[in-house]
Amino acid sequence: MTIHVMPEGTTEPQAFQLSADGAVLNLTGLTVGIEVKDKNKTVVTSPGTVSVVNAATGIVQLAPTASKFSHTLSPYSVRWTVTNGGALFKVPNSFIPEQWQVPLP
Repeated sequence: MTIHVMPEGTTEPQAFQLSADGAVLNLTGLTVGIEVKDKNKTVVTSPGTVSVVNAATGIVQLAPTASKFSHTLSPYSVRWTVTNGGALFKVPNSFIPEQWQVPLP
């Protein structure tokens, strides 16, 4: 499991490299999204803006919405979604999502 720590209330872009089975994903021509759930398993709606920084090397980022990530609802379970037309897969592609922690400010 990957653990990411981010400051509460940040709007600074958070960058990540997506991979599957140890290989970097080439995201050229693909659409990337994100699914976030808080510690209560409640879906976080509109967690921020997702963008692909470098498609060939699988670098993506989330510019978080300021009010969406709070230490009181931490940790968050995160999966990136990748689509090419109709096919959808999730990263990480294991049963264990990424974990994002927001410590006390």
